Amino acid sequence: MYEKFAKSLLKLNDVEIHIAGFSPTKDSKAEDKIFFHTLFSESRLHISRIGAQLKLFRLLLKVKPQLMIITTYEILIVSIIYKLFSGTVLIYDIQENYYRNIRFTPTFPPFIRNIIASGVRFIEMLTRPLIDFYLLAERNYESEFSFSKNKSCIIENKFKNEGISPVLKQELRINPKSGIRFLYSGTIAEVYGIFKTIELIIKLHELNSNITLTIIGYSPKKETLKVVKSEIRNYPFIHLLGGDTPVAHSDILNEIHNSDIGILSYLPNKSTENCIPTKLYEYLSLYLPMIIPPNPIWTSITSPYNASVTFDFNNSKPEELLENLSQHIFFTSKPEHTSWDSEEIKLLQIVKTILNR
Repeated sequence: MYEKFAKSLLKLNDVEIHIAGFSPTKDSKAEDKIFFHTLFSESRLHISRIGAQLKLFRLLLKVKPQLMIITTYEILIVSIIYKLFSGTVLIYDIQENYYRNIRFTPTFPPFIRNIIASGVRFIEMLTRPLIDFYLLAERNYESEFSFSKNKSCIIENKFKNEGISPVLKQELRINPKSGIRFLYSGTIAEVYGIFKTIELIIKLHELNSNITLTIIGYSPKKETLKVVKSEIRNYPFIHLLGGDTPVAHSDILNEIHNSDIGILSYLPNKSTENCIPTKLYEYLSLYLPMIIPPNPIWTSITSPYNASVTFDFNNSKPEELLENLSQHIFFTSKPEHTSWDSEEIKLLQIVKTILNR
């Protein structure tokens, strides 16, 4: 929100931006016309999360925003209540298909997943008349959501460079006989393949003792992080950065810059089958070769540049992967359409149009 939306919206005339949510990372520094407000700092399912609604409402009464960009279903109701007597403009930025995420991932206990998922979708449909516009983070959301039709635009989570100059690495080769630095970056979760990644690296290390893995990111579930730490405890070639707190984006970009191969080991799941991870655009922009599952949406993006090797994390053999890596020539052409710049233009135009109605 800070690096992309806030900094982009600063380009509008005479604006003041307030960001309210989870505790900010070190990258999120207060600056002229950008202010941070912590609503919540505990784990995802902590009971104190309920109090964030009241904190937000008090903040709205104090700040009196002319426009609100909502980035989660959790604050839809309180935002609608504020709109009813203030007349503020509401934009719902949908980063995820929350119905599918809740129903098909283990974030919530199994016996209440369907109830919560259906409740969230009901709220999203119920509030449609009072939402002025929808921003959709994925291309397929236009077909997945009925409530956003005729007042939405796709704003993808593409790469926003913050100070790292990409080094041109066209026609890049990987030499499996030398040391290979693998990278898992982003949210640390089972559905995103963290355990498949660890399993793969352990097997690869048995074939090549110079192979290492860096895991950098945040785990929203303490139970998952506990298992991750347990599984890597006896493997000094696997390093964990972050985990219990959000990691600065600049730190993640530095690790991408210093790695040899990125791993996107997403498990087959209805919650993610149509999603394009931001890190795919990051890896492309910074010329980091990647290993991806056989997802046709992803391969359609990486194939034009030969930026990836496809690997079935459930069935393929590690020795075959090393062989494929040794034969593959990565980045035979320069990646295009990976930058946030194009999305920024759309975002600014949308906000200008809505505010001038």
